[in-house]
Amino acid sequence: MKHLLFLVTMLILVGCREGRESRVRIAGKTMGTTWSVVLRESPADHLESQVQRRLDELEALLSHWRSDSEVSVFNGLARAAPTSMKVSAEVAAVVGAGLRWSQRTDGAFNVALGHANGFGPAEDHASAAPGRSAHELLRLEDRMLTSLKAGVGLDLSALGKGYAVDEIARLLEQEGVHQYLVEIGGEIRSRGDGWRIGLEEPQPGPTRMYRAVELRAEGVSVATSGNYRLFEGAPFSPAALRSHLVSNQAEKRFRSVTVFAPTAMEADALATSLFVLPRDQARSLGRSEGVRVVFLDNGVEGIVQEIVEPSVHP
Repeated sequence: MKHLLFLVTMLILVGCREGRESRVRIAGKTMGTTWSVVLRESPADHLESQVQRRLDELEALLSHWRSDSEVSVFNGLARAAPTSMKVSAEVAAVVGAGLRWSQRTDGAFNVALGHANGFGPAEDHASAAPGRSAHELLRLEDRMLTSLKAGVGLDLSALGKGYAVDEIARLLEQEGVHQYLVEIGGEIRSRGDGWRIGLEEPQPGPTRMYRAVELRAEGVSVATSGNYRLFEGAPFSPAALRSHLVSNQAEKRFRSVTVFAPTAMEADALATSLFVLPRDQARSLGRSEGVRVVFLDNGVEGIVQEIVEPSVHP
């Protein structure tokens, strides 16, 4: 089973609290989407190229769509037989996080890629690893990654962008930049006063902001998982709505989940996990992680219902 995070709930509101301070934005493309960094002062001349270079390096390692990436090389070897390969420190860090979240969620979060999503015929996916999770199918010792079953590889989509956001934040800190908002494909990490984001209503149709949230100055990361922007057939038709996350509990899930956590990769993984779990399990896991979680659902006559779990990371 594979779960992809598709961030559809974030509208970045990068204005300051009073709207008086100047802002500088640099941007580019990576991982099939866009990236941006918003700063409070003009960056050094080399910063934009430095950010793009680091993102290009990460894409060459983590992408499962690029045939020449490190992940794709591993998947190619694992297609026919169980295999072992020494991977980069970056891939090892992301895989290690994926395996930990797989264990923590009893397999609800899963970075193990079977035959779906370009790795082989979708109808063969179940035969690759029926009922088994990443921590049962993949092993990581130091940087040696092993696929324990033929046809089982990696999909790091639900972690890769979050990891990249954290890496860019680390780069900015090393460059002496301590007030910023980093965004890649809707995943966010900020530091400094006055950054705000908007939560979108979890409804098909035109985008409507539900409410704004101000981010804490000490730094926080935000990720959202939801399925209400993916359709089969007529756009915005409720009957055509489908989920991009694989789960047999669709009718029991929240419509969207937004997580506020110390790192973007943690927010990324937890938002995905909470979205695919039934409501009661999602709320229990959210409370146990000690971070702020906003669950949005559809109420009577389309009114949005909100549940916010208490948090030590507001």
